[in-house]
Amino acid sequence: MAHHAKIENGIVTSVIVTMDSDEDTFAARMLAETGEQWVRTSYNARTNGFRFNYAGIGFHWDGTGFYAPQPFPSWTLDDKYQWQAPVVKPIDGKFYTWSEDDLNWIEATND
Repeated sequence: MAHHAKIENGIVTSVIVTMDSDEDTFAARMLAETGEQWVRTSYNARTNGFRFNYAGIGFHWDGTGFYAPQPFPSWTLDDKYQWQAPVVKPIDGKFYTWSEDDLNWIEATND
């Protein structure tokens, strides 16, 4: 079994389980039969490097890898297709949320 993502205008619109583990066979068949673009994706993408991320609906496909929608305008995509804040999140056991207005992490409170 394999997982394939349907791509429309560079955006993932569907992810399905297929019996075709050979990506080229499935993608070529779907293109020929329906005119649709399908690309194989992997649950283990983060560990095996296969297209960087498992495709999710709404993710982007750039011909190399899948990446999530940009969470904030100030965040940038790194070379592993992960969004990075302009400031590193503190690692001190506290909870933080990103403030786009302040371009910084703000400690979450119980208020």
